[in-house]
Amino acid sequence: GEAIAAYGSVKEIAEAYWRTVLSVRNAGTGTVPLEVAVTNGEDRWPETSVTRTPEERAAAARQRPEYLDARSQRTIGPGETVELTIESAFRPEKAIIDPDVRTLMLNRKGAETTVRSSETTAAATP
Repeated sequence: GEAIAAYGSVKEIAEAYWRTVLSVRNAGTGTVPLEVAVTNGEDRWPETSVTRTPEERAAAARQRPEYLDARSQRTIGPGETVELTIESAFRPEKAIIDPDVRTLMLNRKGAETTVRSSETTAAATP
């Protein structure tokens, strides 16, 4: 089932300055630390095949310079809905719950959604 759900919208509040408002609901039974990021839609990590040398492993662990994100954090209790506002100097394309993968979550792909000017949804199950 759905344990955490995020609904959001984004709008430009000044030239090249954006505000994303997300409503996040914890449908689970536990209190969890919540971190949400909005990103510019670029891939965070380089595409790699099997890394064999130390240099290849180091390169695969470096975040791509094209990737941008802005974040917000707070704790969310069972059954609670919170509103998070994230401001960024780039047009957000995606919202990601738990971007650093610190929470054990089923259906991790459901923790990411496209951000649009109208409401969008994402669901994640920790």
